[in-house]
Amino acid sequence: MVVESQLPSFIIIFPTEQPCASISWPSAPLLKNIFDIITGINKEGVTILLVEPNVYQSLPISDRAYVMETGRFVLTGKGDELLNNDHIKKAFLGM
Repeated sequence: MVVESQLPSFIIIFPTEQPCASISWPSAPLLKNIFDIITGINKEGVTILLVEPNVYQSLPISDRAYVMETGRFVLTGKGDELLNNDHIKKAFLGM
């Protein structure tokens, strides 16, 4: 059990590899568990800066998202809004 005073107020998840970059679709339950943990920590009041190219998983749980292309920010907005953005669909989702 974690006592509230033990929780940090801010976490940066910026590993050498993004948290889910090396997880393949056969490992989908593991991928879901990772994002469930991130969501749970956030619901405890901890702000999380997540660097993650898996837009299918990261945008729906994002209060705010920033999209980079070739080292520049090209879009910003609420995660669920960006998930429905035509540019995002074409550039990152292959639609």
